[in-house]
Amino acid sequence: MSKRTRQVNELLLQNIGKIVNEEMELPPDFLLTFTKVDTAPDLKTAKVFYSVVPSTKGEAGEKFMENNSYVIQKSIGKYITSKFTPKLSFKHDTQEDKAEHIEKLLDNINNKG
Repeated sequence: MSKRTRQVNELLLQNIGKIVNEEMELPPDFLLTFTKVDTAPDLKTAKVFYSVVPSTKGEAGEKFMENNSYVIQKSIGKYITSKFTPKLSFKHDTQEDKAEHIEKLLDNINNKG
């Protein structure tokens, strides 16, 4: 990954969080955390990964992102000064959910042993 791609990833990650926190109204029953951005080498597309807290509200978080992705895409251009504004796609990051599930399984094994 090039230095430029890493910089764009970091810039997108910071500013998407800023847009959601300052320009949008999240429902009161969950919190969105943006975990990672993978920008294509040509800087024209980027995958934005997010997690939902609590994990039981994952479906509501996905619906929120689906309904508001256009607003985020439109707003991100204010924060990026480059020839292209990457086309954003949002993906629910379930790694924390998987890690929590594995941790519970290990706890069960330890408690039985």
